[in-house]
Amino acid sequence: MRQLLKRVFLYILLLSGLFVSSKLLASSWVQTLPPRELVEAYATAGIQGDYDMARFHLERIRRVPSDRYDVDTWTDLYELGLIVSEYVDYGDSSLLQCYDSLRVSVHDRFMVQLENSSTGEDSVAILFGLATLEAIEATRLDSDGQMLASYRAMLRHSGNLEQLLEIDSSFVDARLGIATVTYIQSKILGWTPFLKDRRDEAIEQIIMVARDGVYSRFLAVTGLTWIYVEEDQQELAIEWAESWMQEVGEIRNLLRPCAKAYFQLERWEEAEDRYSVFLASLRSMRIRNHPREIGTLHMLAQISYEQERWQSVIDYAEEAFSLPLTDEQQEDTEDLLNRFGRLARRAERQLERQD
Repeated sequence: MRQLLKRVFLYILLLSGLFVSSKLLASSWVQTLPPRELVEAYATAGIQGDYDMARFHLERIRRVPSDRYDVDTWTDLYELGLIVSEYVDYGDSSLLQCYDSLRVSVHDRFMVQLENSSTGEDSVAILFGLATLEAIEATRLDSDGQMLASYRAMLRHSGNLEQLLEIDSSFVDARLGIATVTYIQSKILGWTPFLKDRRDEAIEQIIMVARDGVYSRFLAVTGLTWIYVEEDQQELAIEWAESWMQEVGEIRNLLRPCAKAYFQLERWEEAEDRYSVFLASLRSMRIRNHPREIGTLHMLAQISYEQERWQSVIDYAEEAFSLPLTDEQQEDTEDLLNRFGRLARRAERQLERQD
């Protein structure tokens, strides 16, 4: 569930400003957003994990003057998106140094603009900006393990999108955030008598955006793959992930759920291939995320154990234990490393029996 939340909202924030369907291209409110082609270049670089290139395009957006939208507010929003994206990817809390003050500033500026907006069309873009801001905050809070606070931010995100749709119902891609919140609510509380289980309805909405959306299609597919993993529909998760990786390349955010689906189906060779590519991608990052590498090495070690490749299990464990960790990371990975150690010792005993 946490992976679903984190991935869906991560890409909401990276694709902010791009949820514009073909029906809306002539709408005047679209002109109150930064240029689509520049935001698309920024978002594409962010999706691929090339944050330096994303910031290059962000500076290009910042240099475009406009009397239709507040350049500083929107570019600061995009900067917040990059800050949290890097934080989720790298696990380095020092990246959040200026996050809180900038988030409050952006929120306050959007609220002033909303109060002063003279038309519904002006309000649509501002509401979308506020919804994106809440998606960023939900992602950050979830990464810190603050699930309840993250859930509250999700509800604010959904509320902003619902207000937006009341003004312009043709903003189809905005339904993705609402459907995601509906799914998560149903997943958590749908078994109670207080809330109807609307997971199927939410999944249908997300599939609609995945098929018919414009710039939000990739976001929808990312969320959908995690949902199908959660729902034990691994074949569907693999189908969506593999087909999209043929289009966008083998990127981390599809590799991970795809690998997990193969693992759950005990399709060891495919799982090993996908986890190996995912690990190589992690190792190529500018700032290494050692806890995530350890988790991936553990998955590869489990696959090797299932295939009775005992020495490979030991080798993966030795590599995992050699990775440097901060005190906080050591505490967070203590249980995982203990399980890894037990797995390696079982592999050692298997090797001894062979001798």
